[in-house]
Amino acid sequence: MGNAIHLLNSFKHGGGETVALNYSKIMKTLGIDSIFIGRSVSEEFSDMLLEYGDIQFNINKSVINKSDYIFVHTNKSLLKLIQYLPIIWRQKKRVLYIQHLNYSNFKFSILSKLINFICTDFIQITPITSIKIKNNIKINTIYLNNFYLNTFNEAEWIDIKKKKRNVLSIDSNSTVIMFSAVFKEGKGLRNMLDLVSQIIELHHKKYVFLIVGDGPERDLIQNFKYKDKLIWTGFVNDVEEYLIASDIYFFPSLFNLEMMPMALIEAINTDKKILSFKTEINNFLLNDCTCIDLDEVLYNFKNDIYPSNLMKYNYSYALDKFKSIFKL
Repeated sequence: MGNAIHLLNSFKHGGGETVALNYSKIMKTLGIDSIFIGRSVSEEFSDMLLEYGDIQFNINKSVINKSDYIFVHTNKSLLKLIQYLPIIWRQKKRVLYIQHLNYSNFKFSILSKLINFICTDFIQITPITSIKIKNNIKINTIYLNNFYLNTFNEAEWIDIKKKKRNVLSIDSNSTVIMFSAVFKEGKGLRNMLDLVSQIIELHHKKYVFLIVGDGPERDLIQNFKYKDKLIWTGFVNDVEEYLIASDIYFFPSLFNLEMMPMALIEAINTDKKILSFKTEINNFLLNDCTCIDLDEVLYNFKNDIYPSNLMKYNYSYALDKFKSIFKL
């Protein structure tokens, strides 16, 4: 069905790199081969890419000639395409730019001129950039939210939940509230610990608190007065299994430039009950059923009020979108 190249700065665990990997997984099912171009930083991530395509470290005329679709994941890659524009235009290749970062109005107005000149399509991954795109992008715009491809199907969840809880020594009758993030400012670890404190002090004994992640704010856990009440895993590779083992997911991130929080999408895709704060992107993903402050989170928690019937950005969603993009 064709060949696609994914232009990255490097091969490592990161937002744009994961998007490229997910794109390649869907395209492989549609018969579209992928080549990833960038510099190798993580051998582990490079091996993951090799499962779904080939790796090349530099862009050149040969790979441009072989490609039907060019996915641009970084601005540096966009600049590198300029010297190949005669080939791209002559062979009428599709060049699709994916906006991974939320730029200021000024920076985006400048960047958009280059995008409009080089690219044929612009991929919008979030609703929060709609006004900027409407005002600046003149090429075809494709609305494609970032998505998460579940590792396990729903039929496996019961067994996975039982096994993971056994490993963590969690009683089957307990209700597990999970939080996962890099422990840094704005990601909400303080809020999670405040929530834990208030729940414990309300003497709700059936709850277990599962924290997945690590980072600069780890001392908040190490000095937490109820540290012995937490299950803290550190960084893990199988976050999905922990989500499946949980009941409630707490997403307290207040990061102002959040485009499309994959942690929240992963939780939604595993049918978790969600507690969250009120932000533009959370309102979108949770059908406006969010909270304003910790008191309201506790109110929802105590009264079992959670979002329901949420849109899942999963394999089915991605497959439908890519069929539309490639007109299959």
